[in-house]
Amino acid sequence: MLAFLAMMIATSSALTQFASTLQVREEMVRSELEIMANAVALEAVELKAVPAGFAGIAAFDKREERAYMTVDSRSEPFTLRWTVRYMTSDGLPSTVATDIREVTVGVYNARYPAPLVEHTRLFGE
Repeated sequence: MLAFLAMMIATSSALTQFASTLQVREEMVRSELEIMANAVALEAVELKAVPAGFAGIAAFDKREERAYMTVDSRSEPFTLRWTVRYMTSDGLPSTVATDIREVTVGVYNARYPAPLVEHTRLFGE
């Protein structure tokens, strides 16, 4: 009976260690995906929104598009979701047109329901 108890304790300990290792690895994967998503978001804002300027960024509102980050031979897909809204000079959202627009791009990955990163930039007229 004591041998069985010792085996159960050893098995329980091994399973706990295995679960801990899996959690650490999942956190490492999420961290790497966040770094990749950050690069994708910066590239999207700088190469798409900035050249569009104040007048052109209105077309980005509610836009959804795919982007890929390739490392070595693996390509990781991301979904970019854009929002554009008017802002007051105090930095608050405005329901009427102003001369300040805020562009936010959220970068998502199929593994996680929430955005990995969100980047926001203000544009003035």
